Amino acid sequence: MKIHQLRVLVACAEAGSLRAAADRLALTHPAVTKALKELEEEMKVPLVVRSSRGIELTRFGKALYHRSHQILEDMRRAHDEIRQLQGGVTGRVSIGVSGSSALIVMPRALKVFRQQMPDVEIDVIELPPKYIAVNLLDGSLDFFVTHAPQEIDPECEQRVLRKGRLFVTARRGHPAADCRTLRGLLAYEWLFPRQNIDKSEFTDLFANNGIEAPGKIVSCQSSLLALGLLIETDALALFPLPYIAHSVTQDRLCTLTIEETLPEVSASIITRRGVQLTPAARECRDVVQKVIEDQRW
Repeated sequence: MKIHQLRVLVACAEAGSLRAAADRLALTHPAVTKALKELEEEMKVPLVVRSSRGIELTRFGKALYHRSHQILEDMRRAHDEIRQLQGGVTGRVSIGVSGSSALIVMPRALKVFRQQMPDVEIDVIELPPKYIAVNLLDGSLDFFVTHAPQEIDPECEQRVLRKGRLFVTARRGHPAADCRTLRGLLAYEWLFPRQNIDKSEFTDLFANNGIEAPGKIVSCQSSLLALGLLIETDALALFPLPYIAHSVTQDRLCTLTIEETLPEVSASIITRRGVQLTPAARECRDVVQKVIEDQRW
């Protein structure tokens, strides 16, 4: 198995055709076909299925694609690390974020990191929680920053940095601003930002206090959408304090002082277990960690 063969497989999988893969790699079509055929012969299984629409990976091809992607990314990181250890400040750092982290952590963290390593390329990718593990394990991401509850893949590890309570959040001037119980808020529409709290935890909050769950719930994949709806309507939601204290929202949102105990939320960084980050990625992770630890929770 040769590196150029793995590059061909990855390019074919991502480009969707042999010709597009050849263009991407600056190779001839016959060279791509030959490399793919040699790889299939060595593995003794079909890796792709050809059709008039292009190519699709077989189940063997999909398995090898993920491993190949990981190998190529680790090679790229090894190259970056050697250059950085020699005193260079180039390379790339790839960071995955949840919607919450994109707003309340990354702008400040990247400002500090850019001052320290101005020539490092930075990729920030907002991802739903279900894609965290696959992107860490195949090497697409160096680390993931989240305020959302996570089920962690055994091949990943999570460093919890801060914990705090969620707050019932509303727009300033909300008609229920003086309400002190969840029962008194049932008539209002509730937003359910899936980035902040698990659905079962949300419904259990009411059930554990002997209250039926709100009848009007809007489920939001995006925390930013939920914030926009909070500001413009009489809806309510559960958010951690850093959201409410952010410069973008602090003059638009308020918290309600509720008698019931509200769920906890944590801020954490998730990485691939047993994999050493490059010096640039470690520096970026440390900057992100300090920003989170300095926040008011």
